[in-house]
Amino acid sequence: MVPNHRNFFFFFSVVNLLRREVVNLERRDPVNLFRRTVVNFTGAYKQAHKRVEFRTHLLVYLIINGMLWLVWYLTGGRYPWPLWPMAGWGIGLIFHYLFEYSTTRLLSEEEEYEKLKRKMEESRAANR
Repeated sequence: MVPNHRNFFFFFSVVNLLRREVVNLERRDPVNLFRRTVVNFTGAYKQAHKRVEFRTHLLVYLIINGMLWLVWYLTGGRYPWPLWPMAGWGIGLIFHYLFEYSTTRLLSEEEEYEKLKRKMEESRAANR
């Protein structure tokens, strides 16, 4: 076969057609649907696990600081020194809360991946 411009463009049109078919199969593929479901479930499980970790952190904070205040009280209760560890640890606890409850969508890898995938699909559609 002699290479010419028709063969060259035919090759790219076949590649483009195959790529579209792969995308269509991927959308209809039950295995791919299962993978997306598992990823969503895994993400929900990770988020639930992190929230349980925060509650555990809060419980430990309350118990330890309660014990510090008890030691302060039993030793005479003059200068309220337990305020210092309570304040420092409290700042860490506030950040832990913010990262687990308010910025879950802001820092989501899955959501960023979906945004990039949508942009790529839009640019492909615009190039057609």
